Amino acid sequence: MERNYFLLLSVLLGVSMFAQEKDSLGMKKKLPDTEENRNVMLNASSNSGPREVNIGLPSSVGGITVLENDLPVVYHFWPELPIRTWRPSQSLDMKGLISVSESTLTIADFGYAVNSYTKTGGEKTQLVGTLKGNHHGYYLGDVNLSGRFSKNHNLYYALGALVTGDPGEAKHKGSRLIDDTQIFRGVLTYRFGEKDEINLAYKYSRSKMIGHYAPFVYHTNGVVKEYDGIGIGTDSYMISDGYLNFKNVLTGEPYRADFTGSDSKLWSSSHTFDLFGKHDLGNDWLLRHSTRFHVAKSSALLSLLIGAEKRGNNSYTYLDGTPYTGEYVQRMLAILSPQTPTTTLMTRLWAEKKTEKHNWRLGVLGQYYNVDGYHQDRSFLFHSVEKQPRILRKSSTTDPFFNYNIGGEYHNGYETKVTAYASDSWNVSHWLDFSYGANFQYQKLEGDYSLQPRGANVVLNQPFTTFNHDWYHFNGDLRAVVKLNDQFGFLANFTYQEKHGYLEDYSGAYTPDFAKTKTPFLAAGIYYNNKWLSLVSQVSTLTRNNYKTRLSISDPVTRRPEVVSAHYDIQTKGWTTDMLLKPFPNFQLHYLLTLQNPEYSNYSWVNPFNTAETISYNGNVVTGISKVLMEIDPSYTIKKFRFGLNLRYFSKQYVSLTNQFFIEPRWESFFSSSYEINKYLNFGFNVVNIFNQTGASTSIADSEFPYANINDADGRLVTGSYIRPLTFEFQLNFKF
Repeated sequence: MERNYFLLLSVLLGVSMFAQEKDSLGMKKKLPDTEENRNVMLNASSNSGPREVNIGLPSSVGGITVLENDLPVVYHFWPELPIRTWRPSQSLDMKGLISVSESTLTIADFGYAVNSYTKTGGEKTQLVGTLKGNHHGYYLGDVNLSGRFSKNHNLYYALGALVTGDPGEAKHKGSRLIDDTQIFRGVLTYRFGEKDEINLAYKYSRSKMIGHYAPFVYHTNGVVKEYDGIGIGTDSYMISDGYLNFKNVLTGEPYRADFTGSDSKLWSSSHTFDLFGKHDLGNDWLLRHSTRFHVAKSSALLSLLIGAEKRGNNSYTYLDGTPYTGEYVQRMLAILSPQTPTTTLMTRLWAEKKTEKHNWRLGVLGQYYNVDGYHQDRSFLFHSVEKQPRILRKSSTTDPFFNYNIGGEYHNGYETKVTAYASDSWNVSHWLDFSYGANFQYQKLEGDYSLQPRGANVVLNQPFTTFNHDWYHFNGDLRAVVKLNDQFGFLANFTYQEKHGYLEDYSGAYTPDFAKTKTPFLAAGIYYNNKWLSLVSQVSTLTRNNYKTRLSISDPVTRRPEVVSAHYDIQTKGWTTDMLLKPFPNFQLHYLLTLQNPEYSNYSWVNPFNTAETISYNGNVVTGISKVLMEIDPSYTIKKFRFGLNLRYFSKQYVSLTNQFFIEPRWESFFSSSYEINKYLNFGFNVVNIFNQTGASTSIADSEFPYANINDADGRLVTGSYIRPLTFEFQLNFKF
């Protein structure tokens, strides 16, 4: 099941859609599998982790895939988001982005991935760290100590700790911190040859994160305005009571989820053990391996603001009995998956050999993932529309929470994947480079789920229905570069991926349709390189079929809720030009322009309130994705100073499936600077959102149905996400 309702609420905002692989920027000698200059850690939406680099498809709820030691940090993003157990750190060596081709071949995941490795000890004892904060109260302390135990032993060590807290840009009474995360790690390394080493690493993480949103007035020209002086991103719209009530959908037992406290059910924690290394096999063959055992208890809270309505003649009071006199009341759907136990075992083993003409690679990836009784509990409530809002009780009711577990979820079971892959980068001649590879994957799903309808106050009773699936997938990649001379040539790329489903597809009260999802991607273009310019320009086409979604809709007249399941496809055509300019010493300018047209196809459903009516979105532009994107990144270095500017432009984005409503274009902007005080200290000053734009995005109530008159939505009070307001950051890096 695809969680479309979370796209606006994801802490990782999608930014650079349909971005091509920048193979051309180093095209003279080989086809690289990683790329730079993407500033993936500059996230306008959050301090927590990398931005998403999309490819013309809807953003993933979990954001961009993150690898550590050549393995995904989590098997699946739900309920454990990657940023619960991983952050950019002094304890990691960051290696940029893994290309779409490389990700498809090695982990059978179509999309970009952030690549990182646990930092290991070296010959000298070294202490490195970062102290970082901003004027809103965010703080981060990150330190790593590494070295060698003794010159007489080939045993090395590294110890790291990261502690961060983010109160957000608005001062929330409900929770002092919206992000409270600690990560501790250690690694032992034994080196027994120039190319031989083995590492044993342990990592403990603990994290609690709470979403935060804003109310604003929406106008049909795409502009949003503040409502009643509530600043977008600068005033808190988190319920100040600091808790939510739920009932366990498996037992009916009520419980309270506090936003604060060491025993809060919102905490996630995990233990990770890694064994990784490399070994010289002789005859120019190198063996690499990485194994991970990961156990976690993960919580995922969603506070979905599902519409504000006028109070009218209805009577509401605060929980202390004081009458509420505001013009609007906010309806909220609270969703919590409380501390779900998961167990993951992953192993990747591959051998590679480099010769004058070839770079051979043979490998296998095995993955086992177990979810023990996942359940998602739900409740509805009203709260006030004001700064620091409070829970409301409707007249004639005793419990301010109601409709417990409508649409609640449950599944239990395990997934297994075994992927065997092979690839080669072949320098055919001085004018032709050719790269090719493929993998063959076996996937198994086994477990149980419930077909019981999910009405109000439902308790899911056993026996549950079992499922058992076996699937086979083929994935492949072909890339070629034709060099007409030392500077100019043509490039082409074809990538293909297959997949079926995940355990979470069994969360609802229905049997999912597991038709095979196929993703073919084709691109072709030109490149040009000289001493001051590297350029690539290419056209691309991308399709993906069999998206699965559940639409939460309401009868426009009676307001009766209903959930509709649907399948659809997406097709995207685009043109991308990417260049890196170095016109004079110490200065460079990176520029990226993308034009694209992502559209829905085969997307329709029958109106359950009027079965004679079919709603279709075929040919409509995919919501939340811009047709025009730009990145402008100049930087300049002079002596001990470095200055950088990062600008990203997004054209209008549709916020309704019918394409009747949209949000105006926006810029995301960053300024960065650093000064090398001495060989031990480096000071940085950064600015986020230089133009202080809101970057607000929302959805329009009932817009799953076509509006007869779009002006009915003009001036409507809505809620949604936003980018960080103007923020000043300070950073001190030290190295001893």
